Amino acid sequence: MNINLDNNATTFIDKRVILKIKESMENVHGNPSSAHDLGKEASMRIEKSRELIMKELGITEDYGTLIFTSGATESNNIVILGLAETYEASKKCFISTLIEHPCVLNAYRALQNKKFHNIRYIKVDEYGLINKKSLETILKQHKVLLASIIYANHEIGTIQEIKELARLCHKYNTLIHIDATQAIGKIPVNLKNLEVDYASFSGHKFYGPKGIGGLFIKNTVIKPKQIIYGGNQEFFLRPGTQNVHAIEGMALALQLANKEMNDFIKCELQLKDFLISNLKKLNDKIPKFKINGHPHLVLPGTISITFIENNVNATKLVNWLSNKKHIYISRGSACKAQSKTGSDVLRAIGLSPIQMQSTIRIGIGKQNTQLDIDYFIYSLIEFFSH
Repeated sequence: MNINLDNNATTFIDKRVILKIKESMENVHGNPSSAHDLGKEASMRIEKSRELIMKELGITEDYGTLIFTSGATESNNIVILGLAETYEASKKCFISTLIEHPCVLNAYRALQNKKFHNIRYIKVDEYGLINKKSLETILKQHKVLLASIIYANHEIGTIQEIKELARLCHKYNTLIHIDATQAIGKIPVNLKNLEVDYASFSGHKFYGPKGIGGLFIKNTVIKPKQIIYGGNQEFFLRPGTQNVHAIEGMALALQLANKEMNDFIKCELQLKDFLISNLKKLNDKIPKFKINGHPHLVLPGTISITFIENNVNATKLVNWLSNKKHIYISRGSACKAQSKTGSDVLRAIGLSPIQMQSTIRIGIGKQNTQLDIDYFIYSLIEFFSH
């Protein structure tokens, strides 16, 4: 029996999505850029998928553009590195937070390594929420071109009050870019209502295929410069032959995720409450712990647990659960799994190095059941009894 409780890292592909991809692979053979009928059929399917995803995200053609990419990492790099190449960037600074995904933090670090020094970071509180006063202070004191802010955190699940932050940024003529990877398909997301200028996401976070994602760009804002060169696909921002089959799969995955969202949110919250309430009853069998992230503004299926006594080695726990029990959790971001520097997120919310090493992340998905949670709890008891 395999129990995947690492659904923040990735999700399984919904069987209905697999069938859609299979149909697409069997019937769509043309290059979408070709002028003949096979190419036109492929192109038509891409545009139908683009229209469907835009509708699911609350945007229309007159409001914004959706560009298909290989995923949020590429999308975030297009925005950050592409805007850094614009004329406007030479006279303004960029701001972000230290709880971003590595693809955002490392994009900004790459700019700093290239002597692009005008980058500042906003503080967050112990729950991972952005300090609005800190943000406004920076916006007042500096001419800021772009603020990059993660919508829902990949490690602790905290959800930022994006609409308020967007309005604050716009008050000072600053563009706002959100990494919506952990939010889209998990909580209701309407990009127009959020008033953001750029948004990135990946299909594999909402039961779609890996290697496909998107970038939303509002029509009235600065368009990033190209950072990849080739053909004129995807509005000249993402050249290369599009993956029609993955695009169609992602479109269906998002449609299904939004349609079934209320039921799965309810189920995930029930399992989360069941897990936490039962762990609290086990003070004599497992070390004391605390839950990271905001108590209310948090993803329904994300649980970050720090064991605060006995110096628990989270790496050993994760490996033991995987090897002995076939239960799969993580210490944090999969993209940071091999890092020796620890989690930027946990450090930013004030955890000590020992606490960071004693933290695990659980990501509940739509396939999980109470039996999965029961088995996980019993396995924890067994691990700590050794």
